[in-house]
Amino acid sequence: MTEIIENLNQLNSQVVKLAGEDKLLEAEILAKQAINLAKALRLTEHPAYCDSLNNLAEI
Repeated sequence: MTEIIENLNQLNSQVVKLAGEDKLLEAEILAKQAINLAKALRLTEHPAYCDSLNNLAEI
């Protein structure tokens, strides 16, 4: 499970980086992937999921 959370956190970091580079479409795609991953693994109570939602909202 730890590896999955790390993967989710990496996706979130990439989203922030891409958004900072004004690559909003790519950032949006990754943010949605992170959200779908968390949902599929029933991690919707985890802070990394909340970060993913927040990232998408900020894009």
